[in-house]
Amino acid sequence: MVKNGQRLFVKHHRWKTWPDKTVPKSLLAVFRILQVVRGTSRPIVIHCSAGIGRTGSVVAIEMGLQTLLAGQKLNLLDVCRKIRDQRMHSVQVEVQYVYVAEALCEYGKAMEYWKDPELLQMFTKFKASFDDYVSKLPVLGQAPAQAYSPAASHPGVPLNAPPPLIAASATPPQSPAPDVLQALRQPPPMVANGKIQ
Repeated sequence: MVKNGQRLFVKHHRWKTWPDKTVPKSLLAVFRILQVVRGTSRPIVIHCSAGIGRTGSVVAIEMGLQTLLAGQKLNLLDVCRKIRDQRMHSVQVEVQYVYVAEALCEYGKAMEYWKDPELLQMFTKFKASFDDYVSKLPVLGQAPAQAYSPAASHPGVPLNAPPPLIAASATPPQSPAPDVLQALRQPPPMVANGKIQ
């Protein structure tokens, strides 16, 4: 694109396998995409068909991750409210809200931020319950099974239910994570000196 004689470049990353009003099967895919786009100093635009469901979920995950990396307590309901103050109906269906929580918990577990056996056991039960629920939902769209798991709303977890506060340490874990997750250890550029910029 050329504007005022200056050539402008647009880099487009498309996540084709996350249909509307659903959740993806992969918890790590969102972190891979966020890692790729964080490497730019240019403006970033995130959008889906309506700009609320999948878009809101990605933004909520990034905001939650920024909070955790800054060593602050995370209240997911507050994160979603802040997003909805700027974009009504963001994180469109309840199952997306639960997906955001699951993705952030999985990240914390993978990065070994949480080592408390009781907390890890709670997360394991939560994950098993969520996976079982999603596996029983009707198919809303057909795409490769490895790319996502179709879902509708999650009646057992109301969107306005206060989630538990998650305490996190900004100190990186001492033991190494698997190679796939190694790159995720790098704090996003928006976190400096333990504070969100």
